[in-house]
Amino acid sequence: MLDRPPDAYASCYKPEDWKEFVAKRCSPEWAKKRKKMQDIRSQNTYNHHAGRGGVKKVEEKLEKELGHQLTIYDRADLWIRIHTNKNGELDGPAQEVADRIVSSIYHICA
Repeated sequence: MLDRPPDAYASCYKPEDWKEFVAKRCSPEWAKKRKKMQDIRSQNTYNHHAGRGGVKKVEEKLEKELGHQLTIYDRADLWIRIHTNKNGELDGPAQEVADRIVSSIYHICA
């Protein structure tokens, strides 16, 4: 299975590069690094859904929608947008934070 790249990537890799890639990914050193990063990732409480463009892309999109640079209130909206999934839902702990953000902004603006 790992003797050649998947068909979709076959044109991207030379055979010798693919073998080197597989050897590196199957090494104990790589497994150790991967485990370390999985442990770090598992500690994240608030998962973002910013996608490949990251926070910067979402920020630029929001600035374009608003027509100005983000203020502190807009940054609160940005946090909520980043943590909202495709269905418009927030994960449990992120929902609690979003509720506090909205409540704080409401009290400041009222």
